Amino acid sequence: MHAFVDEDGFCFNKTAFILLPEDPWSLLAILLSKPLDFYYRMRFPSHGDPFNGGRPQFRKDRMLTVPVPVMTTEQRSALALLAQVVTRCHGAKLPAAAARLEALINSFVYELFFAEELHARKMRPFTAAREAGVMNLAALEGPALARAADDWSRCLADPAHPLYATLFDLQSIDAVRIIEGRT
Repeated sequence: MHAFVDEDGFCFNKTAFILLPEDPWSLLAILLSKPLDFYYRMRFPSHGDPFNGGRPQFRKDRMLTVPVPVMTTEQRSALALLAQVVTRCHGAKLPAAAARLEALINSFVYELFFAEELHARKMRPFTAAREAGVMNLAALEGPALARAADDWSRCLADPAHPLYATLFDLQSIDAVRIIEGRT
């Protein structure tokens, strides 16, 4: 799926769904997450094998079935922030930072959909990220935001950091391994 928040009022010449949510950034994060990508591949008709080079067909009747989890204000804010930060990292040509932060977004979406299972195993990605200071990025803009996000996101790749452990431990959840193709 290709999705973006249009901050500049561009028009395009392709079939598209236009959503006008109250908070477009948190919805963008969910729609582009690995759990939802798996959903599209499993539930939508496709051109070819959607797990082997084919692509799902995004039709209105199917898009209306896409599950959007209920979120707290804090969860919504964290997802929205990370979606904006990932966008800025891509714009600043920081693909490694963007990839690390996309993994964190995926962990948030896993927590939204599989909260009971994650919490039973004492995995709380939203809490771990908050405690690691992710929301401090909200005070920054432009290149300073991209640089700070790159620096902050390095904790996601540091085996000594508790947030790394949270992301690593997600692989112990059967649903996560299936969604990520690691069975």
